[in-house]
Amino acid sequence: LCAWKDTEEVLSGRNWKTEVDCVVSETTNTPAIRMMNIWGVSTSGTLPAAVARPIYDRFETMISNHCALATTPSILCENVFQTSYQWLEMETEEELFLGAIFGICFSLAIVLFALVVSTLDILITFFAFVSISGTVLTIMGMVTLIGWKLGVVESVCVSIVAGMSVDYIVHFASSYMEEKLKDADDLDPAYQMSYHRTRAAVTALGVSVLSAAFTTALSTVWLNLTIVVFYVKFGQFTMITIIVSALYSFFFFLPLLFAFGPDHDGWSSITRWFKTLKNKVC
Repeated sequence: LCAWKDTEEVLSGRNWKTEVDCVVSETTNTPAIRMMNIWGVSTSGTLPAAVARPIYDRFETMISNHCALATTPSILCENVFQTSYQWLEMETEEELFLGAIFGICFSLAIVLFALVVSTLDILITFFAFVSISGTVLTIMGMVTLIGWKLGVVESVCVSIVAGMSVDYIVHFASSYMEEKLKDADDLDPAYQMSYHRTRAAVTALGVSVLSAAFTTALSTVWLNLTIVVFYVKFGQFTMITIIVSALYSFFFFLPLLFAFGPDHDGWSSITRWFKTLKNKVC
């Protein structure tokens, strides 16, 4: 093979002088193969990372096993490697997936902290966090249904979805907690206190939240009219996020507050816990 590659013979239109490299052994003074490119054509097309990873690992295992069985592992086994565009796409997809998951988890952690600080109520924080988590899951499901594949744009969008979904729910939660209902004696006793506080929150912010959702969704129309892929996908993602977030805030979070919302300084109030702890300590 080492002698043949230096001849003028060409096979399959390939220059074998660049595919095989030989070196003369210092001990036996005979040529030995130092490098060889082995080409293979796959008909599988582009594979998802979950399917490509086991195939890649089997190739790596095969190389390791052959090198382990070799009588002279030499430099050939130390430098042998496999390469394919499929492996590049596999690594990219895995990194984008991990980045998206980390972005979602980190954003939800920040959202949870912001909810605790802004509401100072464990039950309201729980309701809001469940609503935001549902919003995130719904948006990711809708993005999958419309046929988006995980790429750079999709990974960025998924990473910021929690932060974009928190706005309307936090506004309603804060308004609910700030409503003291000083004229409670004039309220209809047939309804529980959570109904009146929820109604007051919707009266104070309902129109503002609905208007903000409408104008934000409307502004994304201009992004969808561009020819840049990032702008188009970001505009579509923003519109989906705003619509789903508004629906969850009006038709999921507010009904939770109406049915199970706490009273002012109720058992779930963090302020009440601190007051109780202060009285016991002091």
